[in-house]
Amino acid sequence: MFNKKEKLQKSFNNINQHIDSLTLSDEEKRNLKGLLLNVKIRSGVA
Repeated sequence: MFNKKEKLQKSFNNINQHIDSLTLSDEEKRNLKGLLLNVKIRSGVA
C-alpha cells in the first residue's frame, strides 16, 4: 500500500514538473496545478 502511494506521489511530481516546463501563461499553469491537486486529494495521495 505504501509503495503504491509512493509511486503515485512520484508520478504527480513528474506531472507537476512537466506543467512547469510547458510554454503556457502563469494563469494556465496555476489552473492545471489546481486540477492536479484536486486529483491528488481525491486519490488520497495528498
